[in-house]
Amino acid sequence: MAVLELRLKTFIPQSRILFSESPSLTVYFGGDGRSESWDGTYRTYQKFTIDTAPTDYSVSYYEDTGTTNKYTYDSLGKLISTETGKAPVTDLSYTKRVSGGYLYLDCVVASNNPLVAGSPDIDYQFTIRVNRSGGVLLTGNHDGFPAYELWRKKSGSSAELIWSHDPRDTGEGIGSLFPPMEHPVNVSKA
Repeated sequence: MAVLELRLKTFIPQSRILFSESPSLTVYFGGDGRSESWDGTYRTYQKFTIDTAPTDYSVSYYEDTGTTNKYTYDSLGKLISTETGKAPVTDLSYTKRVSGGYLYLDCVVASNNPLVAGSPDIDYQFTIRVNRSGGVLLTGNHDGFPAYELWRKKSGSSAELIWSHDPRDTGEGIGSLFPPMEHPVNVSKA
């Protein structure tokens, strides 16, 4: 039996992303400016604290979205406006089920930029399967952008990265937010 915490996060690894550019205005969105990390800012965040001892597994859940920052510069490179927004947590969901002695967490995210009407979503559809000893199997699909990570921390142990995707490694940018979810995942860790 085990007690563990899982953190499933999306983040923008660059410190900022160019959104649009014209002769008079340039617009950037702030990123998270980081690589994989147990801590750190994020675009979306789903956290599960799991006790595998009860027959139906005990799960507590926390969800959040990060603050989006928009920066507009004039033709001389002077910052002329900033805006902030936050996507609703209703863009994140999960369903718990127990079958065959395993816990299944069906996680869905479809969260867009709250400062751009009609912008494409950060998307993923994952199933996390957990066994009694805290072993994890992650399956599903996700967009090519932004970055994605799944962390696990068992009681009394250090946090460990189970899986990640970094769009800098694949050369993907904001255009990869558009459908389909082009990356399948099938990763396990005992």
